[in-house]
Amino acid sequence: RANPDYKDARLGLGVLLMDMKKYDEAIKVYRDAIDLHQDFAPYYNNLAVALSSKGDTEGALENLMIALQLKPDFVDALRNLGIIMLDRNDPVQAKEHLSRALRLSPDDKDIRQWLDKALQMDSRPPIQNSPD
Repeated sequence: RANPDYKDARLGLGVLLMDMKKYDEAIKVYRDAIDLHQDFAPYYNNLAVALSSKGDTEGALENLMIALQLKPDFVDALRNLGIIMLDRNDPVQAKEHLSRALRLSPDDKDIRQWLDKALQMDSRPPIQNSPD
């Protein structure tokens, strides 16, 4: 049995639960882990992903901001923040976070794809209201 303080084991358990779509259980694992290790950015990042999967964008954003306060160059958190900004139809913010993530991890094809999507969204003309 794993030591309950072992950080990677808790991360792995949460990821496994997420893969099984057991989001509530994953959220509990990450919140319990945060109670033990409040300075470990990956817990906040993974909690954000779990919350986002349940539609709690605000909770996800809050936890990503904490992760980035703890670890400003945390590529996964920057990517996830960019993705949430895309979901919120904010390509300008998405580009900012995804560009930073790509500078830190220039060979990451996933980040490149998300950034390309943000660039495409940002280049679209604004929706015009039709005249009455």
